[in-house]
Amino acid sequence: MEHLRKQKAVREKRYDERVRRVRDKQYSEFYKSDEWERTKTQVLIRDKGLCQWCLVKGIVRPADVVHHIVPIKEDWSLRFDLMNLVSLCHECHNEWHNRESKG
Repeated sequence: MEHLRKQKAVREKRYDERVRRVRDKQYSEFYKSDEWERTKTQVLIRDKGLCQWCLVKGIVRPADVVHHIVPIKEDWSLRFDLMNLVSLCHECHNEWHNRESKG
């Protein structure tokens, strides 16, 4: 039974990856844009290059990712809104997305 669950999880992951590649051309172009690079830099400077969620927990850790609080797939107009962006480390970013996919 566990083997079947693992197979299903692998199939779902592969499907998600294929769908993401095909469906997300607009998003991938956005993430490669000069405007996004400038915006990311602004957010990292604003947040002093530190993971904001780690700081809340009293941990000082460098940020690796600029995260959209409201995902751009939900509201495209917020993609450059500095109030919708936060600097995170990879660990916090992955934790957020894992929690979001379960909820």
